[in-house]
Amino acid sequence: MSLPHNPYGQGGAPRPAASKSSVVVVAVVAIIALVAAVAGLVLTLTKKTEPAQVAQAPATVTATVTARGAASSAAAAQATPTADLAAETQVTGVIVGGGGQALKALPNASAIRLDVFVDYMCPYCGQFETTYGEKLLGYVKSGKLNLVVHNLSILDRLSSGTQYSTRAAAAALTVAQEDPAHYYAFHMALFDNQPEENSTGMTDEQIGTLAKGAGVSSTVVKEISAGNLTQAQSAVEQLTTGAEDAGLTGTPTILETKNGATTSVSDMSTLLSELG
Repeated sequence: MSLPHNPYGQGGAPRPAASKSSVVVVAVVAIIALVAAVAGLVLTLTKKTEPAQVAQAPATVTATVTARGAASSAAAAQATPTADLAAETQVTGVIVGGGGQALKALPNASAIRLDVFVDYMCPYCGQFETTYGEKLLGYVKSGKLNLVVHNLSILDRLSSGTQYSTRAAAAALTVAQEDPAHYYAFHMALFDNQPEENSTGMTDEQIGTLAKGAGVSSTVVKEISAGNLTQAQSAVEQLTTGAEDAGLTGTPTILETKNGATTSVSDMSTLLSELG
């Protein structure tokens, strides 16, 4: 089964002008280290994580902000955006465990890794998660797959000024950090109740109600409902900027890493056959 049809073709929807989000087919040849000339600032919602640790075992929630000067811009110009995006996956994202919990390290270092870049307002992301979300979790549980979700906000322009994409992603990151056991259940609940593009989206209180239904603790539910997620929203914005700077143009973007090489996924049936 292929990913949902992309009305914009392989190039993806243009970011400022697009009225619909798209499935982006990213041709990635290999995972490379972040360019040495690029000065990276790694932020977490809790304490600092050493870069060497982040590269191999990402923290539950990690935002990467790249400060590019003249020298780093020249270096970046020589690297393909898709290769940059592959490198970006190594230091960002929420690692999902077999029970749907957010983890601080990959559960099986030798298993295939799937990086899924999503926006909670993106209808194609909703189709992807509805079709494959539980299946992928099953493969994680069986030890065949490492699943890493990247919560982004590229569609704030389609929520009538309420910044729904950022608020929803910030709520997801907050749950991953403060109540990790219920991350994936909340992640799926956001897609099961996904608002339409060009609507105002859900209010903070409505997002909090979804979190409560997913089993999230009352303390975190109150935090979400009150909209007190400034730090998490900042992390989402930085994660999104990092991904876009690395070449991401739309969601969902799906990358598969196996035997040290990263490729795009445009047909899930091939991957599912491989996983058995």
